[in-house]
Amino acid sequence: MTAEYNHRVIEKKFLVRRQDIPPRPDGKPYYVLEMFPYPSGKIHMGHVRNYMIGDVIAGYKHLSGFNVFHPIGWDAFGLPAENAARERGAHPETWTNDNIAVMREQLKKIGFMFNWKRELKTIDPDYIKVQQTLFIQLLKADLIYRAEATVNWDPVDETVLANEQVIDGRGWRSGAKVEKKALEQWFVRITDFCDELLEGLDTLKEWPQKVVQMQNKWIGKYTGYDIDFEVRDADNTAIGRLTVFTTKPETLFGLSYVAVAANHAMIEHAVKHKSEIQKLAGEVATRDQDAVENEEKIGFDTGLTIIHPITGEKFPLFAANYVLSGYGSGAVFGCPAHDTRDFDFACQYDLPIKPVITGGTAEACFPDYEDTDLLINSGDYTGLTVTQAREKLVAGQETESAIRVSTRFRLRDWGVSRQRYWGGPIPIIKCPDCGDVHVPEADLPVLLPKNVDFTKPGNPLTYVEEWVNVACPQCGKPAKRETDTLDTFVDSSWYYLKYLGEQGAEALDVEAIKKFAPVDLYIGGIEHAVLHLLYSRFFSRALTRLDLIDLPEPFKRLFTQGMVCHETYKSAEGKYLFPDDVRKESGGHIEIATGQPVLTEPPIKMSKSKKNVADPDEAVETYGADTVRFFIISDSPPEKDMIWSNEGIVAVHKFIQKLWRVLALEPYEKGDETVCQDVLVKLKAYQEYLDELLLNKAIAKIYEIYNTLQDGVKKNNGKSPLSKAVLEKILICLYPITPFFTAELWGLHGLKGDIFAAQWPDFSGVSEARAEIQLPVQICGKTRGLVPVPADSEEAHVIALVEKSDVYDRYLRAEAIKKVIYVKNKIINYVV
Repeated sequence: MTAEYNHRVIEKKFLVRRQDIPPRPDGKPYYVLEMFPYPSGKIHMGHVRNYMIGDVIAGYKHLSGFNVFHPIGWDAFGLPAENAARERGAHPETWTNDNIAVMREQLKKIGFMFNWKRELKTIDPDYIKVQQTLFIQLLKADLIYRAEATVNWDPVDETVLANEQVIDGRGWRSGAKVEKKALEQWFVRITDFCDELLEGLDTLKEWPQKVVQMQNKWIGKYTGYDIDFEVRDADNTAIGRLTVFTTKPETLFGLSYVAVAANHAMIEHAVKHKSEIQKLAGEVATRDQDAVENEEKIGFDTGLTIIHPITGEKFPLFAANYVLSGYGSGAVFGCPAHDTRDFDFACQYDLPIKPVITGGTAEACFPDYEDTDLLINSGDYTGLTVTQAREKLVAGQETESAIRVSTRFRLRDWGVSRQRYWGGPIPIIKCPDCGDVHVPEADLPVLLPKNVDFTKPGNPLTYVEEWVNVACPQCGKPAKRETDTLDTFVDSSWYYLKYLGEQGAEALDVEAIKKFAPVDLYIGGIEHAVLHLLYSRFFSRALTRLDLIDLPEPFKRLFTQGMVCHETYKSAEGKYLFPDDVRKESGGHIEIATGQPVLTEPPIKMSKSKKNVADPDEAVETYGADTVRFFIISDSPPEKDMIWSNEGIVAVHKFIQKLWRVLALEPYEKGDETVCQDVLVKLKAYQEYLDELLLNKAIAKIYEIYNTLQDGVKKNNGKSPLSKAVLEKILICLYPITPFFTAELWGLHGLKGDIFAAQWPDFSGVSEARAEIQLPVQICGKTRGLVPVPADSEEAHVIALVEKSDVYDRYLRAEAIKKVIYVKNKIINYVV
């Protein structure tokens, strides 16, 4: 057999067959899915790592007899395509499809075992039709509605952003400072599912706890009390009621003011400081509670007053920067003696501070009291414990309902309107007489017009009159299409269901969903822990509520992989350099072109802007797909970030060649019993690591197997120590990671059938009591002999065996042993 593994020849030989592996329809269904990519132009190493984890498990499950479903598709709508159209003059559809074609071929070259016959794009007419059908069904069920709302507006991308897409007050894509705008928007009533979504988290036993906690916090269920205050204007005329949510109703008698968010609806009645309040509203519009918590407290007296619901006293109503409309009811009552924020605000504006809990004073804040502490200065409630006071407050106000127990959630309804062209069309027609009318299902899908002008500002759809102007489906009068398109998070919230239908199907395949869903293993980045995963869970539950499917939770097991990182290099002038522009020498790195020293910075996430990227195409061409596959999962636990280095992949490439030379040797009938047993035990552990997704530990077992084989070759005068049966098992186990390498060896050894149709070995009978190893026995660090012991033996068992040996009799029996140092499978050292 050839002494070298020629990846270029061998991968070309098996590439087509790898893309069309027949399923095992009689096996138990197993659905493996990675979060589908956005077609940005080329795949990156982050993609490779993500898909490799799924691909290894898909291959393992396939060989284990499962009917594996492992599809791929493209999250193809989105602003980058529209921005590219503006910058380059290319239509978004052309730009997107060209990118998909490039990325598809890249994925195939790496040998991913995707079900290409179910490939989908969210821009396909059939995908759009199903999505629009679902939109209409949710609309009919009142789970989608339109309302005017103050929204997050990205002035650069000129679109609305969901709360989750605003990061530190800036747009998640553009980085622009987000503004507030009042617009008519389409909303998904996700808040109808708050309790269900929370309760469902308890069933997700195979999700990372970190993700569960993040979702729990984002939904944010909290119980407290609603208190209604009458609001009066400067003439002491009642103008409405203001509801304040609090968790401390017992401090109501210490009230000295009420404060609302600067954009609260009650502000329209303000008679003082209106311009200052409007300015304040703009400044805090996109802030979150954490951002304002430690800032200076700023407020303005509105000139309005509120009436205490029990005493009837008047107190001022302020607009304040530390009260946000997205939290609670957008209003707080200020009890400075028992809340630090209120205390700071009261000190700032010289407001009264009245303690109402024992231990509180008018000179300091006392927020951390116990439920058993007593009320003071609280009228008829004085002398009651905090717990008693809460109960009496609610019971005493029951007839008027001025104070009542209330449960609230942090989660808000999902705004899905986007003012852009390249998104899923919303199937609504706006009629002056009939209002919002959905497009008849017979007329679906509504597709985007192609003749759009990207040179004008804003949403290009608004300028396409022949598309916008239509007849109302109900009355036939002139009407207009909805020109907002859907948030791309809608597209990605149900795609796992669309895969399960035949390519081009215009409806969900309910029977296939019953068979394969939920997804058995879902893989993607931790950055999607709230947005995408929460929306997907909502869609699954919403469609279940509508009896369209029966799938409360879409993903059974979730795995969040780490990022791929690389060192960054800077020239003497401070410019970033590509890794290929740099050469490592003993004293550090130098720039190849100039010979000048290079500043090396610690590894960070691969980024085109910092040039610390590795090109998958180049890596595959130079080292081979199997080397790339092996290296990308070998470096670190898959849930942790991995460091990509040229030295690392070169080392793996050399190892693949060495492994090839050992496995290419002709096996003999029985093989070396000791070596074969040792290999089987290691393969069993390798399988267990695959089950736990500990892929880097599985790779470590491959190195151990190689060392065992290499030692066996040396003892066997250069011949293989393997039996043909054990060699076959090794190749089957390695196939999910190195499919081309093992497929070639399978054929060269004349093994029956195709390796991808083989059956995973049964290791259940493999004993953990493994073959013996020759353990060096040292005395004060000097080897005195070898003692045969079972591999992986515990220290007590090894000591017992050593004490029965000739080595012990000759060197140790007469000595006073002070200490024993045992390194499993390596040495035992006696200190005398």
